[in-house]
Amino acid sequence: MSNQSGIQVSEELSRVFTEAIHSGQQRIIQVSIENESLEAVNTVPVSGSFEEDYSQVVPLLSDRIPSFILYRLDTQSEGGNYEWLYLSYIPSEAKVRDKMVYASTSHTLTNQLGAGHFVDSIFGTEKEDLSFDAYRKHREHLTAPAPLTRKEEELAEVKAAESGSINIASRRTHVSGVNFPISEAAIGELSNLKAGSTNFVQLYVNTASEIIDLASSEQISSEALASSIPTDQPRFTFFLYQHDYQGQEASPILFVYSCPSGSNIRERMLYSSCRGSLLSAAQTEAGLEIAKKFEVDDPAELTIQSIYEELHPEPVSVVQPQAFRRPAAPGRAPPSRARRAPRAQ
Repeated sequence: MSNQSGIQVSEELSRVFTEAIHSGQQRIIQVSIENESLEAVNTVPVSGSFEEDYSQVVPLLSDRIPSFILYRLDTQSEGGNYEWLYLSYIPSEAKVRDKMVYASTSHTLTNQLGAGHFVDSIFGTEKEDLSFDAYRKHREHLTAPAPLTRKEEELAEVKAAESGSINIASRRTHVSGVNFPISEAAIGELSNLKAGSTNFVQLYVNTASEIIDLASSEQISSEALASSIPTDQPRFTFFLYQHDYQGQEASPILFVYSCPSGSNIRERMLYSSCRGSLLSAAQTEAGLEIAKKFEVDDPAELTIQSIYEELHPEPVSVVQPQAFRRPAAPGRAPPSRARRAPRAQ
């Protein structure tokens, strides 16, 4: 995914993380953006078990300043290196610019350090979103068995519908009709998309904190749209498609609901049930006017040509029927259209 901010991993952070992978001595590496680069601002050595050391995560977080936490697991890859948990913390009370910069830099951090080292990730807007209890619920959700039959799925949907809305903090905007609210950070970035200050906003369902939250907000090219959507998890994507049509600039807003076929049933049910109310909130809270909605299993289906054709279908040409001509009688030549000249007397 492209990086709108242009911020890169520093050489020092790269060195610290590489040593931590091989030695296994560091439990936590806290990363912040300083002097226009991603820097390691805190490291915490391994002192106990995974659960015991996890208690040191939340105290590192600030109420208003975003940061990333790289947390070493106790499991190792086949190559013998320790595996890592990636925690992205962008507090709802942070400055709008900080939210945008950190959100647009999140993928750069994991990609440049090596995405293969991170086997799990959690995104949070409140400190409790990254607590051990939130992590435990996150893991329970991922490992929970899927319903065995369609009837069980339908019963779960009915139960969710009957349970009504949950209590949420007053600073969050509620998505009516479903159990999950949409965060202020997400609404803010959707408003920025409408204003044109960004053209790509992606949301995800944070099951740990039970909100629809911001995954990323970036400025990308139209050609990068498909590759900017995950192929292993469902997502809600809003894209401002700026292009030329019949000599004029056009900027319709597209909505993409992507749900890979490999997603578990619980995820598919959850995202599907949230979609309608999310669109309603995007229209009423952020003032978006959705020009076209797409639903895909594979993001590769979103080619520029297919999007353009959906927005501007070719007009169907109408073939005019020909006038009926009566066939000539047998043995008689058809009458000539040319008028004969009169014979000379």
